[in-house]
Formats: sequence, structure tokens, C-alpha cells
Amino acid sequence: MTQISAFGELRPRKASDLIQEIEALANYVGRFEFVPNTSVILVCRHGAIEGLTDKIHNKRQEKALSRCKNLSIRVTDDIRLGAVISAVEKTESYDNLIIIVSGFVDQLYFNVGSNITDLRVYRCGTELNHEGYLYVDGFSNFHGQPILRWEAMHHEAKLWLGPGVVLNLGSHIGQLGRLSDDSSSMSDFDQEKIRANIEKMENVEMEGSWWDAFKAPISAIVSILARAAKLSHAGYIKMTSSGMFVQYKFVGFALFSAAAAVAVDTISAGTALLVAPGVAASIYFIPWESVFGWLNRVISWLKTGIKKIWDKIKDWLATCASTVRDALGLDGRSHGPVKFSA
Repeated sequence: MTQISAFGELRPRKASDLIQEIEALANYVGRFEFVPNTSVILVCRHGAIEGLTDKIHNKRQEKALSRCKNLSIRVTDDIRLGAVISAVEKTESYDNLIIIVSGFVDQLYFNVGSNITDLRVYRCGTELNHEGYLYVDGFSNFHGQPILRWEAMHHEAKLWLGPGVVLNLGSHIGQLGRLSDDSSSMSDFDQEKIRANIEKMENVEMEGSWWDAFKAPISAIVSILARAAKLSHAGYIKMTSSGMFVQYKFVGFALFSAAAAVAVDTISAGTALLVAPGVAASIYFIPWESVFGWLNRVISWLKTGIKKIWDKIKDWLATCASTVRDALGLDGRSHGPVKFSA
């Protein structure tokens, strides 16, 4: 299900933020050339629904939108998205569904049935958040299939993801977890390389962009494990304070290049990449908790070192949470800027 961050709920919503959100989504819609039999769902924060609905009503009078046959545009928030999708499907009037999500909404879950044959998901950022990501739950469903497995097989229907839209794998890292949990499945040389890289991460100071220092060790470790599992290895992409964006093959589906994660305002609306076997499109995100939970299973003979690193990350996250609480205050009002070291 969709998760709501506590910080996102506590943070005061400035009127200027809502205006930016409304304007950005309305303008984004205006840049599309819609085909007939298309339903568009705009997902924004709850406080922006009324203003955006009015904007879209006025926008519908423009020639480009008014002449498109059988076009519907609905506005909702992420909590009510499921109900709106169900309403669209019940009409049995649309082949195409476009979900455009505000840059102020960073997590999404959906279940789209077989009435829709073409599904597209976009992120619409503003000046405040154009470099962010929309994390779509990998267990979101399209045609009865979790989208994290969509690249593993051919489909008549088509799934497209726009720039900045990534699939959140959560705890589902896949077949690499089936590696033997003892050291006998690897050579002595590989075992020593893994130990050496674990030690490198143990020695990282949790200051600044500490996750950059994890790049080489984790990439090396996963490369060794991927080779041991006889899986294709395509290389490292990116790491952040929340987790890692990866580029390996798990359970037959590919984790490809992050080239699609460019800022949404640098390309024309409607540009999206097809999610299908053999197409280098989707970007997959794995939270740190899942990364280290997986490492703990597949190289359990190094549990102590892995636990030390994960404890360091948890301590850092706890410090961040404390900083957020101090800045917001118990009453939920802002008492000053929230500052992090990176």
C-alpha cells in the first residue's frame, strides 16, 4: 500500500508550494497530445485538489484538449487513487490510462486491470523538487502482474515509465538471495575480497555524502555474488542516503541504466520508456535496510561486519529523524530550517 512519510504530513504546506504544484500539473497536461479513448489521472497533495480541478476545467476549454475524442481528466490524491482507477475501469470506455503524479508525492501504489491496454506513469516536478524521484511500489499491479516482474515476460499491454519514475523493490531483491549462506560456494580469493570491502565500509565516517564512499565496496561485493550465482552483471548506478539504484539482473528481469532519471523539465511531456523484455528502460530502487538484510542472508559468515555497518546507517537515520523533530517542534509547526550535512 502507499506509504505516507511522517515528515511529509507534518511539514507545513505553504500556499506558494500549492500554487506551484497546481500550475506545474496544469501546464504539464497542456503539453500532451492525447490520443482518443484516454483517461488521465492527476495525483497531487490533498490541499491542491480543488484548485487543480478548477484549473483543469478551464484548460478543457482550450482547442487542443476539447477536440480530443473520449478524453477524461480526473484529479485525486494518492490515498484515493485506487478508487479513481476503479471508476475509470468500470466505464469500460478507455484503452489508455495516463497517471501524472505531482513532484510533492514521492510514493505510489496502483492496481490497474485488463481493461487498460496502455498504461503510462509520469512524475511532474516543480522548481522545488524537479530532481527527485517517484518511487512506485514494485508490487503495484497491471493486468494481474506485479510490475517488478513486468520485464520478465512479453505482454500485449504496454507499460511506460516517465523520467524520474523508479520501481521500489523493497525487500524483493530476487534470485541472488538463493546463494548458499556458507563460504564454500566461493573461492578463497572472492571471500577475501568480500571481507576487504566489508572492512572498507566499516571504516567510513558517517558524515557528508557517506553513501558515495559505499559505491565501490558494495558494487564490488554484488559483482562477486552475481558472478557466483551465474547472473548477468551490468554495473553500478547510483547510491543515496535512502538506498541504492542498481543495474543487475535478478530473476530474469533487468535492472537497467538510470539514463531515464533526468529532470522532467528537460524533456517534452509524453516522453516515456517502455518496460519490456530486452528494453533498457526501468530503474529499480532498493532501500538500505533491504540491501543489508539480503547481504546478511547470502554472506551470513560475515554477519558481524554487516551488522556493524547497518547499525551505523540506522544511527545516522535516527539522527536525521531527531533533527526533523527538533526543527518542526511537537506542535508540527516549523521552528527553523531542517539542515543536514549532505
